[in-house]
Amino acid sequence: MGLFDSLVKGVTGTIKNAAVDAVRNSVLNNQGQSGGFSNQSGAAANTPYQSAPQQVEAGGHTVGYFKELLHANFSPAYVIRENVSPSELGGSGRPYDFVLLKEGRIVGVIPLAEHNRTNNAAWKNARESAENAGIPFINFHLHMPNTKAFVIDRINRLLG
Repeated sequence: MGLFDSLVKGVTGTIKNAAVDAVRNSVLNNQGQSGGFSNQSGAAANTPYQSAPQQVEAGGHTVGYFKELLHANFSPAYVIRENVSPSELGGSGRPYDFVLLKEGRIVGVIPLAEHNRTNNAAWKNARESAENAGIPFINFHLHMPNTKAFVIDRINRLLG
């Protein structure tokens, strides 16, 4: 094995180990949280899809950033639920990170996305579920700056 092969092997192992550690930490950090919400029948939503990651991507924010922003600027006028399955709208796909309700009715869904993660079946199904139910859908990409003013303005436009 040449010098280049040895270097590449070492880098690949380091990147793989960092990725495994990041996933493990994310799972461990999320196990004790009760941020999810059960479906209307009271049973936990059973979906194989994951909502947006908790880690910060370059230039962006975490799910926690959006949670704080939503609660500070849209509560108590809207009830804010987290990690809601599209099955509540009669569809399928990845969970919506946030759902806004007014007078017990869903008035908007907000999924958060990693860079280039909106072109897969789970994402498209979630978007279609909202559209078919006539529910406004607005997504934010975690790798973008998402300033407070930008997020609030987009959500206000979503809500009309």
